[in-house]
Amino acid sequence: MSAKKKMLKKAALLLAVIGMVLTLAMALSSCITIKINAVKGSGQMATEEFDVSGFSRLTFSGIGKIILTQGESESLKITAEENIIDAMDIAVRGNTLNIGLKKNYINFVPTREILIYLSVVELEKIDLSGAGIIECDGLQTGNLSISSSGIG
Repeated sequence: MSAKKKMLKKAALLLAVIGMVLTLAMALSSCITIKINAVKGSGQMATEEFDVSGFSRLTFSGIGKIILTQGESESLKITAEENIIDAMDIAVRGNTLNIGLKKNYINFVPTREILIYLSVVELEKIDLSGAGIIECDGLQTGNLSISSSGIG
């Protein structure tokens, strides 16, 4: 067999292997579905109160306006569209109050303003990511660390 025929045979074999790999990759990728939920506000407003206590840190990753006050006890009330509230993850983990989205949601698009009324006894750290705004008329605390990696 001549050198030219050997080279053509190798090239044809290489193209066949590449074609099979690409076909297999396309077939496998069609089997994989990734469910990404983005919640659009329903327009139906609701207010919900959450039991929160024992935290001195706040982590907020989402959209909304936090109206922060200081008082004798902790409390959290959210006024937003019903389905937006349903998609939110509110939990105290350790000494941190986490306000964000449930794991199976990637984003929400409210059609009305999200108001988060948060009362704290003591606050030493705030971590913001997303599009959050904090409004506070005064807070007495020893040291307060604030970090923001979002647009709020």
